[in-house]
Amino acid sequence: MLSRLGGALAIAVTMASCGGIGGLTGDGEGQRSIALLGGAVQAAGPDNFCVDRRSSRARDGFALLAPCRLLTGEGEGVPGLALITVQAGASGTASVAGSEPVFEAFLKSAEGAALLSASGDASAITLRRTRANGGIVTAFFDDTNPPPIAGTQPTEWRGFVDINGRLVTVSLRGLADAPLSVSVGDALLRQALAALQAANATETATDN
Repeated sequence: MLSRLGGALAIAVTMASCGGIGGLTGDGEGQRSIALLGGAVQAAGPDNFCVDRRSSRARDGFALLAPCRLLTGEGEGVPGLALITVQAGASGTASVAGSEPVFEAFLKSAEGAALLSASGDASAITLRRTRANGGIVTAFFDDTNPPPIAGTQPTEWRGFVDINGRLVTVSLRGLADAPLSVSVGDALLRQALAALQAANATETATDN
């Protein structure tokens, strides 16, 4: 089971490798959601977070979200400046619902730590906490690798959930110059996962 889970995660878990904070681009409009993989999954974030359309790759199941104010110069403030990524896996990769304890155990293993690492180096990961409840598994960890998005903090919050038969991963980091506190990061991850589930609780996603 763990080996199969690792294979599914390796396909589904991706973090953005854009040019960093300065590479974020807005088109003047606050797009709140985006359809991934032809509408199989709708990516959405917490209140006042918008999609960075240039960095997102909908056909690859990847979306990058940031505070709308950071992208467009408009919108209300947020509790903490964070970048949120959503990565949807291939059809049939759903691995969480009904297997939460197994999934959580995998993340605590050396193989799981290597997967959480930006470079695949398990020794770079300090796993601070995992949680498994109600079809969602989360991990809170430090990564000594250079961050996948330049200018973000080494601490990451990550959540895993099944959406429409696919494993979907939500990851977030604050800015290195303004790192998120534990409580704010926890709250934003909960809100991001809730927004993702709500966006996919209705009809099949359509691109905006």
